[in-house]
Amino acid sequence: MTAREDTATLREDAASVREDAVGRREETSTLREDRDGTVTAREGTATLREDAARVREVAAGRREETSMLREDTATLREDAASVREEAAQVDLRDSRDLLAQTGRMAKVGGWQLNVDTQTLIWTEEVYGIHEVDPATKPTVAEAIQFYAPESRPVITVAIQAAINAGTSFDLELPLMTARGRPIWVRTLGIAERLDGKTIRVYGALQDITARKQSEVELASLARFPSENPDPILRIARDGTLLYINPAGLGLLPQWHLEVGHASPPILREAAFNSLDNGSTHVLDLEHGERVYSFFVAPIIAGRYANFYGRDITARRCTSVSLRAVTSRP
Repeated sequence: MTAREDTATLREDAASVREDAVGRREETSTLREDRDGTVTAREGTATLREDAARVREVAAGRREETSMLREDTATLREDAASVREEAAQVDLRDSRDLLAQTGRMAKVGGWQLNVDTQTLIWTEEVYGIHEVDPATKPTVAEAIQFYAPESRPVITVAIQAAINAGTSFDLELPLMTARGRPIWVRTLGIAERLDGKTIRVYGALQDITARKQSEVELASLARFPSENPDPILRIARDGTLLYINPAGLGLLPQWHLEVGHASPPILREAAFNSLDNGSTHVLDLEHGERVYSFFVAPIIAGRYANFYGRDITARRCTSVSLRAVTSRP
């Protein structure tokens, strides 16, 4: 081989090496492009991860807000329930106050007896009726002792019958208060039973002293007309004479009064007008040489009027004489 041939061969080898180098550079460039793409993907993935993290943070914030709203709603519900409960308690206190006030006005109280424990409970008004300190806790036996001696067996039997047979009772009995004041009470008892057994006896106690006194006074008045020296009459709305006392028969003979028959027109009219107006009035009437002043009192429920007469003849004569003296010139 000649020198020229060697030189050409060397040039070819150099060209080949240069081509390999160019190829390597292109591969390197491609690799670099691939690496840039990988970096870009990685950057995109990182961005997505950051976005997801922010979404999770927002979601966590929303969940926290929702939890707070739920807590606020629960608190509002509790507040509303508390307000309703307070309102109910106020209504209950008002009802109790009204009931207590009504009880004091009517002098009525409540009581109850637990049969198993024999525990007796009184309301404030019952303590007041007995004139006992509300701090005391009377037993059944002690409560019975307040009744008059003749009434104790009666109330004892009534309570025992309520316990044994569930029998209710309504009694009016005399009672002596803790301060020694005699009164009358009306006591009512009702048995509450369970499975054929009385578990509680409860009821009311009322001070009826005023009513009893009125009944006594009325009874006295009923006996009074027959003993009264002045005329007393009772005339129905239609004018029928229902009653006249002995003094009336003796003092008013000219009117020919007879029970069950019509009374004189002037009396009949007075009875009708008094009942119609519902008011009392005074009626002066002459009977022979006497003058009687009648106080007319209507009894609406009974549909009759009572006439309470009084002889005013002497007073009338005195008035006439005085007028005659004062009229002289």
